[in-house]
Amino acid sequence: MRASLAVESHLALLLWLQGDVRRMIPHDVLVSCNGSIGSDPYHYDIVSAIPGMRTSLLPPRTVQAIGERIHREWAAAAGNVGPAAIARDFAPYLAAAEPHAGLATMRHALCHAIPDTRFRVDHLYILLRQREGFSNA
Repeated sequence: MRASLAVESHLALLLWLQGDVRRMIPHDVLVSCNGSIGSDPYHYDIVSAIPGMRTSLLPPRTVQAIGERIHREWAAAAGNVGPAAIARDFAPYLAAAEPHAGLATMRHALCHAIPDTRFRVDHLYILLRQREGFSNA
């Protein structure tokens, strides 16, 4: 985790996520959403080595629909007071989203959110996998 302090670019983040983090939590895509999710426009970023899975290549409505639905579930599960993780089958989240070839291959999602009460924003992290699900092991 110490290597995370050296991340200063999108490429460095990709390499760190595909190395250290992927060994701990195997994943194919990371979607990061930050801000007042569900009300105001918020910032999101997508990090993946999969061709076509880039922030600029996914329709904003798609990412927002998925992020907002997961955020609502997180808020309900956590009582909106603390971090919570949700492991799910990802297919139902795609139903309300604009089609995207790269996202259509994702089968499993692991979500974690952290509220920042100082600035009244949330940080939502969605890890996606194409094949194997996320386990509690």
